[in-house]
Amino acid sequence: MNRAKKLRERTYLDAFLRLSRRKAKVIETERPDFVLVAGGSRTGVEVTELLRRDEGAGSTLKRKELNNQRALTALATKYYEAGGRPLQLHLIKGPIPHEPQADAFVRELARVRESMAENEQRRDPFGDREDLGTLHVRALPDSFVRYNRWQFVDDVVGWVETLEPARLTRIIENKSRKLTAYRRGVAAVELLIVAEKLKNSGKWRLPDDFVPLDPRGFDAVHLLLHPDELHRVA
Repeated sequence: MNRAKKLRERTYLDAFLRLSRRKAKVIETERPDFVLVAGGSRTGVEVTELLRRDEGAGSTLKRKELNNQRALTALATKYYEAGGRPLQLHLIKGPIPHEPQADAFVRELARVRESMAENEQRRDPFGDREDLGTLHVRALPDSFVRYNRWQFVDDVVGWVETLEPARLTRIIENKSRKLTAYRRGVAAVELLIVAEKLKNSGKWRLPDDFVPLDPRGFDAVHLLLHPDELHRVA
């Protein structure tokens, strides 16, 4: 089991439950990904991601975003271990600092943070130090302990594309081939298709004239534009 992938799927499931206002006990499984237990009934939920462009290009873009996020999270951890106070960081121009540059980067960043007032914002806090990248930072209150949602701007700034129903249909058809396995031990099976709308790999919107699709045997098919938009599409 890919644990990182499973944790990501659980994040999507939790958002789905919140937005649909459903309450259930969640059981991790493999086929489907989760089983929801509520009122004596068991519902299987299979989670799959919708990526931009063709599948190969989309997957490459998604991997790049995940790698960048891991690198920034590691950098934030190093920053706080060096004594840095809470900070929001947007990296405008990279690359993301790695060893041995990362040590000098976090030390300088912690020094800059000490000179900033609460909620003060600065662009290019290192001045002309191009070797340390182009940043926008904000000094967070001390209550934001070890805040690490740092972002690489290139991964979040891009065009939103209109989603062609045919793309959803292909995903539903592909997943429907495994329905026999998904239905073992559950009363219903739902498909949750997810796009990370804050990332370039998942910037989608449904067309205004969207018509619900054929669920191909699923009891319901949902589109989650993570983190805050949920649509039943079949």
